[in-house]
Amino acid sequence: MRGKSEYWNPGYGAPIAEEHLRDADPEFQKEVMKEWFLSKYENPVEHTPYESAEGGYIYLWGGPFDAGDVLGDEFGGIVSDETIEECVQELEDEQACVEWARIPSEEGYDESLLGIISQNLDFYVTFADSINNIRALLNQNLGVRLDQILYRLLFVNVISTLEAYLSDAFMNTILPNPQILRKFVETNRDFSRRKLTLTEIFSRADQLTDEVKEYLIGLHYHNLAKIKEMYKATLDVEFLDDGDLFKAIVVRHDLVHRNGKTKDGSEIALTKDEVLKLVGRVETFVKHINEQLSLNAEF
Repeated sequence: MRGKSEYWNPGYGAPIAEEHLRDADPEFQKEVMKEWFLSKYENPVEHTPYESAEGGYIYLWGGPFDAGDVLGDEFGGIVSDETIEECVQELEDEQACVEWARIPSEEGYDESLLGIISQNLDFYVTFADSINNIRALLNQNLGVRLDQILYRLLFVNVISTLEAYLSDAFMNTILPNPQILRKFVETNRDFSRRKLTLTEIFSRADQLTDEVKEYLIGLHYHNLAKIKEMYKATLDVEFLDDGDLFKAIVVRHDLVHRNGKTKDGSEIALTKDEVLKLVGRVETFVKHINEQLSLNAEF
């Protein structure tokens, strides 16, 4: 069934009526279809959770979706089948994607992500499984060029695995415990800056847990200086002082945001040994935290 969407072309300053779209040339039609499709669907790498133990993406909002089916349902009868097929091929080539995820609303994404985190009570087991999978992948021999791509991906994934542990462990420790939750609010600098009027006292108290959840979901857990302070103030958990790990996070930033180049444009070349050393550092770092959390849980 066709949707009730408004159609747009990036170079056209007003909504496009169905009749106008039907009479437009194929290139214009493809631009409209791309604009519509990419406002609703995306490559799952963008926001869809990935569970290495399960072997793939977890499509929380339905899917995976086929662009041909989606565009056919929406534009069939308006645009020719041939033009739709061309648009699908261009989308897949441009976005490097053949199986698509629905773009969630911000609220829906946060709620679903929180659901995943709250269910992961075995956060250390999840971490260890991910690390084992990274080690297994490092044993693959793909040739010099592909090996370098693999090392970059796994280097980034090691840091992502660390972030996931820090997030899951902290949230699952403080949210179910009102005393620890209160300590977090009382010691967190960001919360101390939030204003509160007398008329808001009771309503804010009722919404406090949700406010903390929203704050924690929005944190960047690779910002170890900030997360270290939070763990110490709330849980009395100390982080190891590992300067090399902090440097690795800078490298991770360049791999993700600079396409593998440093600020001065130098190419980052990684070796298998460098990735393995990072795996070892992160393992030691997380074990140190987890041992403290386990001891604290006994009291």
